[in-house]
Amino acid sequence: MESLNQGSLRSILSSTNSVQLTWNHHFLDMAISICRAMSYLHGRNHIHKDLSSSSIFVGLNYRSTKVGWNDVFGFERAHGKPRPCDVYLAPEILSGNSNYDTRSDVYSFGIVLWEMITKESPEQIYSEYQEKMRRNYSFTNNEFVLEFPSEDSSIPEYVEDLFEDCTDGNPYKRPSFEDILRRLEKEKSKLIPKES
Repeated sequence: MESLNQGSLRSILSSTNSVQLTWNHHFLDMAISICRAMSYLHGRNHIHKDLSSSSIFVGLNYRSTKVGWNDVFGFERAHGKPRPCDVYLAPEILSGNSNYDTRSDVYSFGIVLWEMITKESPEQIYSEYQEKMRRNYSFTNNEFVLEFPSEDSSIPEYVEDLFEDCTDGNPYKRPSFEDILRRLEKEKSKLIPKES
């Protein structure tokens, strides 16, 4: 098995001297690897509850990943609620709904997709948003939304569609990790040259 010593996805994305990572050559494989791990987890009736770029560890080839497992359950038992993980938490969790399920992990995956594309920290964007809210109490829409960089032609259109589907405010409209995996593998197969 490959050593996973490149560090967390967050550390790689925030590194100023990192290799040039692209969607088709690196992030697509990472996303597929993450989906496989999450499908396995959900197939055993487990919810991760802490999926983020900090809990995803990247292999030497910048394509394989391992999804880490933090002690979210211990925090939940001690405090009676999920660990507050800011922007990665699905709206149904943030609203205090205790009936969330595996679809909350899909929302978190959508945020990770956004990070892969923008290479920005959603925590930083959220912090800036909170500061604007403190300064401007007449802000009419207090809903935090990450904007997808649609103008970037290097990003395949299906990635934005997937981001929108994963971060849908209605959890029942979000795809399962098995569905996401099928979509991503279909797109990857289009990149493999056809034999003549």
